[in-house]
Amino acid sequence: MRRRIALAVLAAILSPAHAAGAGDAPAGLVCRVEGYDVALINRGEAPVEAGTSVTWSVPFSRSEGQHHLERPLEPGALVMLNGVLESSYLRPGTECLILRAVQDP
Repeated sequence: MRRRIALAVLAAILSPAHAAGAGDAPAGLVCRVEGYDVALINRGEAPVEAGTSVTWSVPFSRSEGQHHLERPLEPGALVMLNGVLESSYLRPGTECLILRAVQDP
């Protein structure tokens, strides 16, 4: 019984909705690690509005930052955040999370 409860709790913690900060980011907005850089990618069907502040995190390198979109991020488009991982060169596939994405007032 304890094992089932532990597995249920672990599944909830590791679910994509929990990891990505469900509800705090537009559907389809993801980030990807590329060496020293982070890419913000809109895999959704609608643009992410200009004026949106996106907070991202790369837990492995203990890196976190915020980027302000000055123009809409169209579906399929990406924004490269060059050098934001500083001296941490990471392989593609390293975990990257969108913590929040909110429209500035």
